[in-house]
Amino acid sequence: MRENKRIEKAIPKCPFCGSIISRPEETKTDFGKILSGKCDCKTIYVCDLTGHCVGEAYMEALVLLKGDWDIGLLEPDKDYSYAEMDYDYKTHKRILYVSKGESHGKLVFLKPLKVEPALLELNKGDERPTTQRKVGQKKILRELLKNKEIDKIIEMSKKDKGIINQLFSFTYDKGDIITWLTIESIGLIAQELAKKDEDIEFIRNTARRLLWAMTEESGGISWSAPEILGEIIRSNPKEFYDLIPIVWSNRGEEVFTEGVIWAMGRIAEVAPESVSFIYEDLKKLINHPNPTVRGYTIWVLEKISNSETINLIRDHENDDSQIQFYKDRSLFKTTVGEVARKAINIIS
Repeated sequence: MRENKRIEKAIPKCPFCGSIISRPEETKTDFGKILSGKCDCKTIYVCDLTGHCVGEAYMEALVLLKGDWDIGLLEPDKDYSYAEMDYDYKTHKRILYVSKGESHGKLVFLKPLKVEPALLELNKGDERPTTQRKVGQKKILRELLKNKEIDKIIEMSKKDKGIINQLFSFTYDKGDIITWLTIESIGLIAQELAKKDEDIEFIRNTARRLLWAMTEESGGISWSAPEILGEIIRSNPKEFYDLIPIVWSNRGEEVFTEGVIWAMGRIAEVAPESVSFIYEDLKKLINHPNPTVRGYTIWVLEKISNSETINLIRDHENDDSQIQFYKDRSLFKTTVGEVARKAINIIS
């Protein structure tokens, strides 16, 4: 069997129109310098030199495509198409074959499907173009989140369930309380919408999009997708029970491990029996090198405990590793040991 060898003789071409593209150039943006270019067909492309930061390149391309940070207004396959290419920046060549274990860069392509999406579409009761209206709406949403007025956001969603899509753009910084308040808000909106049979499919489609965003094939990483999925499932465990094993199957992806465990803990708070199948896996994760994974694992075990759980947790009572925790709409620092001691008291 012939072994694949790296070939760098292919001229890079736009995957959408077939035109030869120029080498990405350094571009100054509000979020730093990036390597990007633009095809004659208006396709935007961004270069990831290492091939290990495709999600970041995807986000940068979205910002370039939109022209600002309101990327929550953009929807894949509706507002843009996605493609990517193995690429060597030094030689400006497309890589056709890659030997096993060999690293290479990537080009991320986004082709707009509309020019100024929905710019001319008007909304009843508001004479501004839809895009402008939504931008104004997002400012309101951020202010409500800042003031922790989630009930008002839920009321808004009753009139416009598409608010969920706008909220996604607030979920990229887990060191910011706004991200966690947004994640919780999406779950509560899902709970409200799930009361109507006709809206169940909307929630399912939202969940499918999040699951797709977690895959390599999607071309981009939704950093908070596991946590959001956890809130959606928590909103109606019986309806979305089938999604739990799918979310749990992503625990091996390092970028999602913490979020997946967090999601299981949130579901366990309302339906512990639905996540009991993960117990044996948690016994292994409790000694994970990442302190946040250890802390979250103990937190979940506290909710699905059995006779041997205390002994597993007791080994971590003196673990002074600091972790971040979100509870009662507050973001605070604690230690793995504190989480362990509290769990032991609750189980006892």
